[in-house]
Amino acid sequence: MKHANLCVVFGLLVTMATSLHAQEIDEARSSIFVGATGEVEIPADFALLTLGVRIQDSTPTLAGRALDERMGGVIDTLLVLGFPVESLPTAWYRVTPIWDRNHARITGYDANSSVRVTVWDLATVPAVIEASLAAGATDLTGLHFGASDEREARDEALWKAVAEARRDAEMIAAAAGGVVGSLIEVSTRAPSVGPSRTLEYASVGTRGPQITPSGITVSANVTVRWAFVEN
Repeated sequence: MKHANLCVVFGLLVTMATSLHAQEIDEARSSIFVGATGEVEIPADFALLTLGVRIQDSTPTLAGRALDERMGGVIDTLLVLGFPVESLPTAWYRVTPIWDRNHARITGYDANSSVRVTVWDLATVPAVIEASLAAGATDLTGLHFGASDEREARDEALWKAVAEARRDAEMIAAAAGGVVGSLIEVSTRAPSVGPSRTLEYASVGTRGPQITPSGITVSANVTVRWAFVEN
């Protein structure tokens, strides 16, 4: 009797597993996967500058000293402009040998350093650049615009992405002779944030730097799966 009961239980388990497997296959065949992107553009409210100094000399000590002196002048200028010292982190500091053409001997040393500056008043960006160059900065390796509050834009971009995915799914379902059924799954990945236009800085001339702030585009990507229901 016990053996018979075990056979019945085993049979039920096999039947359930087969049924679940068939259900999974059926769901895979009758579902719609859609990927979509939503984008929202917002105005920039700060600029990030990377200002650098490059010096060459005969020894690493001389190169390092000259670099420190000139970079100190740039930092002092930024302090006079109202930037707190704690808001001026060093982006990098390097002293490297300069080799001859055959890479056989060292002919000097190259020292370079940079400071990262966040400018919250966009109207002052040209003046900050001009003053830094006048104080001894030799490189402006980056000027990027950003937005301090991207959360609301991210939320809106997600709404747009899901709505776009739903429209695509409905079009696909209709073309296939059915309708969109219940939601099965939805996923997203890390947001994308970048300038809506590739604008950095113009060359410095007699009128000073010509700066045009760019807008910020926040993108959200989603992948959504719905059940497909035949008419």
